[in-house]
Amino acid sequence: MMKNKKAQFFAIYLVLLTFFMCGLVVAFYFLQQSTIENSIILPTSLIDLQNSKSFFEIQEKNIICVSANEAGWINEQEIKNKFFNYLIGDEQEQLRDFLFSDLKFEGKEIQKDAFEKPESQTAFFNKIYEFGFENNKLKVIRKPVGKYLYIKAPETYKKNFPVEVEYVYEKAYLLEKGDC
Repeated sequence: MMKNKKAQFFAIYLVLLTFFMCGLVVAFYFLQQSTIENSIILPTSLIDLQNSKSFFEIQEKNIICVSANEAGWINEQEIKNKFFNYLIGDEQEQLRDFLFSDLKFEGKEIQKDAFEKPESQTAFFNKIYEFGFENNKLKVIRKPVGKYLYIKAPETYKKNFPVEVEYVYEKAYLLEKGDC
């Protein structure tokens, strides 16, 4: 008869030991949460980049249309020259700031100050934009251009994991007189 009572005490002992170990795990969890500080990376810079890209493409299409209308939709070189003059002009500073900031072209990072002179900007635009006519429509292609971002958490004194982002975008426009 004594043997059966020992087994009952052993079962109670196992239940108490399980509750104790669960309590210990919960205590360590709360203890670690109070001492470890993490900071989460916010995607606001990527959202801002997407919004800026949308604005850039609207303005870019508008400049292409204005350039084509002024050139008479005939000579692609004249359209291209007018387009470059608009982009280099003082009133398009916001477009150039978007295009030249955090720039990565053909796999290489390019510093913004490399394009401060109008001659270097024209050389860059000649590499990145293609103009031509296809079935009596103006075809403008922007080759792949990228942004290189290094996103950090706002609270850098806490532990965080920075993220490197390469955002590549390109666009092709096929426009005719009625589109502008």
